[in-house]
Amino acid sequence: MESPLDITLHCTLSLDGRPSGWPQDKTAHADCLAALGAKFHLMGADSLADYHFEPLDLGPVEIPEGSTERPLLVVVDGRGRVLDYLRLAQSGKWSGFVVLTAPRASPAYLSMIEAQGVTRIVTGGQRVDLPEALDYLEQQFGPGSLVVESAGRLAAALLSERMVEHLSLLYNSVLVGGLSPHGVFGPGRWFDPVGPLVWELTSAQALTGGTLWTRYQRFVR
Repeated sequence: MESPLDITLHCTLSLDGRPSGWPQDKTAHADCLAALGAKFHLMGADSLADYHFEPLDLGPVEIPEGSTERPLLVVVDGRGRVLDYLRLAQSGKWSGFVVLTAPRASPAYLSMIEAQGVTRIVTGGQRVDLPEALDYLEQQFGPGSLVVESAGRLAAALLSERMVEHLSLLYNSVLVGGLSPHGVFGPGRWFDPVGPLVWELTSAQALTGGTLWTRYQRFVR
């Protein structure tokens, strides 16, 4: 399914395609993410739980006013796990927040995030209907580029729906080995009934520390 947004999957991987299991170069990940210059950042609740520990430890700071130069953070949270968006706002990384959730989310949760100025989009049943939710996102905020920070279930779901147009992959010079943790490209992580997705390499750049930043565009025959 084609997406109304221009979607890039951005993740840091080991040479054998694992998203974790070694000390990652987070600076390179953040710098390349900023270089993509997306209007929207899309993250799952699981990824955000790991991502926002540092800002939560910053202590009391003023919440910056919104800026169109910073991206909107869009969070897929069907179960209502991320609660404190006011604290997240203290990082100054995002201009605002949108939550994509499912009808099973409790009214108390929806009221809580709404009181914090968070826009909510409710779709699907037990799970968020991603194609429908992103269509609503484009209707409310206009077209633009969207970067997905995920190497797990969210990335796999978007790949299975054929909604990802670009890959931004940072390969760290390490081999993790073993059978876990599984990466987004591992067996059983995603399934496409039509066949394999073919990509065209558009750039490859060697970064400091042995990291290789590769970018691909989906090739449509």
